[in-house]
Amino acid sequence: MLALHIALYALLGASLAFAIIELGLSAHVVSLYHHIPVPEYDYYNGYSFEVVDIKPPPILDFIIFSSAWSVLITGVAFFLPFFYRQKENTLTTNKLISIGLVAMYFVTWVFWLASFANIEWLLGGYSSGSSYLDAMIAFAILLWLSFLALFILTIIAICGVLKSDLPGYMPFKIANVDAAHSADPAELEAPEMERAEVAA
Repeated sequence: MLALHIALYALLGASLAFAIIELGLSAHVVSLYHHIPVPEYDYYNGYSFEVVDIKPPPILDFIIFSSAWSVLITGVAFFLPFFYRQKENTLTTNKLISIGLVAMYFVTWVFWLASFANIEWLLGGYSSGSSYLDAMIAFAILLWLSFLALFILTIIAICGVLKSDLPGYMPFKIANVDAAHSADPAELEAPEMERAEVAA
């Protein structure tokens, strides 16, 4: 249980840090497309510079969105179990949170897969020549891997392979076990006694 909690919090913390860094990098790369000085040559006046704005590729806007989405998702995934831990925890609440976390991790994982795959496709598999763009691709891959790990850990936790008492990461079978433990022992023994009487 402790190992799962440490792994979840480490992955969520790393994802939050990577997403903030990716947001800054992608915003900086988009800003490079604005106010670009383009040299012009005039026979009488010589060289002059005209400042132009170039529209950045749409994938950069999508990466900014994915970064902001990842910051929001990691914040929700970090504080939601603590919020519901203080309240009455039921099987329905646990199932809803679990399904929500699995869906959020999967969607975010797909966002980052699409982000870095599209950039690599645009570059044709070569280096971009820009250290900012290369760093942005590297952090996109790290975010893709971290959300894949969060998705897998959550699936493993709700299947009962790793035990957790956090809402959203508890196994779905826990209610059946609790019901069996909370049942009256006389009720559990009654069918066995009836079978013994019938056999006699």
